[in-house]
Amino acid sequence: MRLVEGNTSVLDYLLVPAASFTCRLLWLSEHNLKRHKVVTFQTFELLPV
Repeated sequence: MRLVEGNTSVLDYLLVPAASFTCRLLWLSEHNLKRHKVVTFQTFELLPV
């Protein structure tokens, strides 16, 4: 989940493939989202079950 600036509300939800990275931390930059094939969803209800 990413928050808007100021952390006042949710920007979007992220689904990160576990096999796409080997480190413990994932810096959520636009570059890394593409690099790690992160899928974003605008609402929690849109996340796959």
